[in-house]
Amino acid sequence: MRRVLYLTYDGILDPLGTSQVLRPVVELASRGIPYAIVSLEKSARLAEAGRLRDTRTRLRRAGVPWHHAEYATTGHQRGALNATNVLRLARRALAEGDVGLLHARSHPPTALAWILSRTAGVPYLFDFRGYWLEERQSSRGLLSRSGPFRAAKLLERRLVADASAAVTLTDLAAGDFREGVLGSWPSDRPVETITTVADFDEFRLDGSDDVVPADFREALSDKLVVAYCGSINPFYEVDASLELVRLLAERREDVHFLGLTLQREALSAAADEAGIPASSRTIVSVDQHEVAAWLRLADWGLLLLTEPFAKRGSMPTKLGEFFGAGVRPIQLGCNREVRDWVSRTGSGLALVGKDAASLQAAADHIAAHSLDRGSLEQARREAASHFSLEAGVARYEALLRRLLGSPDAFSPGSSSVHTGSGPPRASRSTTAAKKGTSGTR
Repeated sequence: MRRVLYLTYDGILDPLGTSQVLRPVVELASRGIPYAIVSLEKSARLAEAGRLRDTRTRLRRAGVPWHHAEYATTGHQRGALNATNVLRLARRALAEGDVGLLHARSHPPTALAWILSRTAGVPYLFDFRGYWLEERQSSRGLLSRSGPFRAAKLLERRLVADASAAVTLTDLAAGDFREGVLGSWPSDRPVETITTVADFDEFRLDGSDDVVPADFREALSDKLVVAYCGSINPFYEVDASLELVRLLAERREDVHFLGLTLQREALSAAADEAGIPASSRTIVSVDQHEVAAWLRLADWGLLLLTEPFAKRGSMPTKLGEFFGAGVRPIQLGCNREVRDWVSRTGSGLALVGKDAASLQAAADHIAAHSLDRGSLEQARREAASHFSLEAGVARYEALLRRLLGSPDAFSPGSSSVHTGSGPPRASRSTTAAKKGTSGTR
């Protein structure tokens, strides 16, 4: 089978790139889909010798060549420099092997794939990670001006029209492709919804939590833990999230706020502003491979976002991780598909707004809610067919075999899709008791 060349600006050394690019590609390679990767990596990640060595070893064992350059973050010409580096590395990869398909992640790599397709005759898959242009229109950059934005939308239509297939994170965005909202799309051209994935063998209800210091595990074992996981950016309703924690603490003395973020100082300052005392919170920066263990300490997970049109094609990575680790999502915004999944799984709470009355009602509900382990297990099973790494890889494999002309495709949703509901790889820990084995706590 001919090789697939993956183009990504998201570095595979970063947590996002590790979970959404590296892991699926390695798994696809193990299933007989040969891959190569071209990526841009942050200088700080490249300086981590251990991480770099481990990633190279992992890719070498999987038979996946990796070409990378440093991601330029400063300078007036940084956009042009990044594009030039990806084109240079991609052309080198094309010269080295029999590449049958370009797999382009998001808009900028797809624009480069379009150039390579026209010059090298290789078709491309547009892995549409959301409404990238609209997200940047809301900033103060070039695309906030009407002229450049209109020009970019015309280019987007060309990228869509010339793609051989597309992958979207939501059915909402897939429908937009099929209806021609984004550009010409023949009815027989494949577009698949393959959402953000979580490794359900890692994100489990039970597992070895040795990476979490024993004193933390002990201190939080009898608390009602509400977690904020990830970055702080304009799309997240941080103030409303922390206000909800404060209101919940007024109702229950055992509430503890757990923050897992690289922006510790910013989240700590916001928690101070919200009136959450230092004694009732733990804010830490953890590595990607440690997130699952820390999430097993949490009972509820904050997922309050804004809901602009730009988020119509988005699906938060942490939603699948919450379901896998047995964390009940507290959801607001993003898009209706996120809300529908919270309702469909029967785990968590979908808010109707962020006004005072809505937050008060949410705090009342959470304070009185019984922590039933059975509902978490059911939610996990329901979510696995959509959010698990195994399910996502099976859908990618089916699509790629179709595009590369191989008949040996797995059928998405077939019995070959692992639900992650089998026995845990590690013995039960003290965290298991927090998830509730007798129904309520």
